[in-house]
Amino acid sequence: MNVTIRFFVDEETLIVAVRHCLHFQIEPSFPNVKKVIRNAVLNNGKSIIDFPEAWGDDLMDVNQVDVEKALGLLKPAFGFL
Repeated sequence: MNVTIRFFVDEETLIVAVRHCLHFQIEPSFPNVKKVIRNAVLNNGKSIIDFPEAWGDDLMDVNQVDVEKALGLLKPAFGFL
């Protein structure tokens, strides 16, 4: 039996997911970021979406310029203008 669960990703969650990818040297592409968010929800429940800061402080060490560059490419794919 397959179950599909859909949820909306806000901009803060997207930013933290991109930081996660960059911190762990994963290419911040659309499929990878979706997988990171999916795995975070599977491991931590819906609270990871409601409280993006729960991902951890070590993600804040990622270079902000790299984050902004990746977000510029990803925001349209996630429906942000």
